[in-house]
Amino acid sequence: MAELNLAFLPPAVAGVIQDGMLERRLLKSLRPLLLWRMLCEQVRHPGNIGERVTRTRSGLIQPDTAASARRLPGVDPGVVTRSVEQFGYGVQPYGKGIDIHLPSAFLACENKFLDDTDALAFHGAQTLGRFCRDELMAAYTGGDSFTTDNPGSVTAVAMKDVTGFDKVLVNGLPTAVSASNPMSVTIGGVARLVTACVATDASSPPRGPGTLTISAALDYAQYDRVLRSDAPTVVRQGSRSTGHLIVAGDTPTIASFRQAAAYLRTHNVPGLDGQVGSDYGCFVDSHTENALFADAEFHDAINAQGVSGQIADGTIGRYAGILFMRNNEMSVIAADSDYQANVHRSIVFGAEAVVEAFIPEMDFQQVVPVEGIATSNHYKMALDPSATFTMVIRAPQDRAGQIVSASWLANLDYCIPTDSLSRTGSQRYKRCVVVETAGPAA
Repeated sequence: MAELNLAFLPPAVAGVIQDGMLERRLLKSLRPLLLWRMLCEQVRHPGNIGERVTRTRSGLIQPDTAASARRLPGVDPGVVTRSVEQFGYGVQPYGKGIDIHLPSAFLACENKFLDDTDALAFHGAQTLGRFCRDELMAAYTGGDSFTTDNPGSVTAVAMKDVTGFDKVLVNGLPTAVSASNPMSVTIGGVARLVTACVATDASSPPRGPGTLTISAALDYAQYDRVLRSDAPTVVRQGSRSTGHLIVAGDTPTIASFRQAAAYLRTHNVPGLDGQVGSDYGCFVDSHTENALFADAEFHDAINAQGVSGQIADGTIGRYAGILFMRNNEMSVIAADSDYQANVHRSIVFGAEAVVEAFIPEMDFQQVVPVEGIATSNHYKMALDPSATFTMVIRAPQDRAGQIVSASWLANLDYCIPTDSLSRTGSQRYKRCVVVETAGPAA
């Protein structure tokens, strides 16, 4: 608990904080922080170097064969070269607050102050989790979509989802596609170069429906697969090539998840404990979980006590080297004119798939030379060990002195480092595999 002078707060609020009740109450609201952010490698931004930084990270190492690793007598061992790839982040401030009217809280049947701060902490934790989820899913599903029209020979390709078609790697650094930096794709199996990518809603980076500009006209068919040359692997139930082809009968089976884990092991992706060969994690929603328990292989494993590891709430169990966990924040693509069924996305993941770059809120107080000025009207409490997520209680500033403000703050960015040069295969990202299956509406 932070040691601060709380005299500026109303006695009831100060008492709640000094007694530790606020901290204990908020702990249960932080569960969303333990889901998506468990995939993160945390990087603390050092300060005084600007807000945008380009960093490098060493990739995975290609194993040798017996012939290439053999050392001749009197000859030094050969040297392996570890690939180095770049990624960038730009730390941005985030936060939301709530005003708590003290007379209303006093007259309420229960402690409205604690209830409001509890709800606010859950909101912040869920919001940060979604930031991480959206970046991760965009990376590991991007660059693999399908066309939505049949216009004849054109250079403008109408796409269901342009996510992942906006940047190409140039010397390991993601760079916007252009005529000088085109992206190699196949459209219905025909090779083309993408020179521009625009979303229909003008979102940046491009997300959802949009248009790709290609280097030479092509007469493609509706629902042709459009695949980036370095697109990550996506496992679709029934071996469907696109999400459009998934139908109601393509419900989840454990075989698809084993296939995803096998891909990760092929690329030496470290498991949840950071060790190669250890268990991977897998997030599934409640509908996918329900379908898996009906799968014959999974059911037989349960009868044979092959599923184990209910180590925490939300953990379904461990099977085939995969730790299955419930996560109701998984995305579902609703059936429409282009999707024949509701497509549920699960993800099998290893360690350090995401980088969370952050600045603790307390670091900003270092620029104030006189101790106490920066916090004279605020109580700040870190809600996680790294102090990425902070709760702030501000003294009443209104004329009547009756409204206490509570806020959550975070200064961070989530980015997905590439592994395109690591191991075999051209996939840009290799530390996760998305599994797409059919299911009911979420």
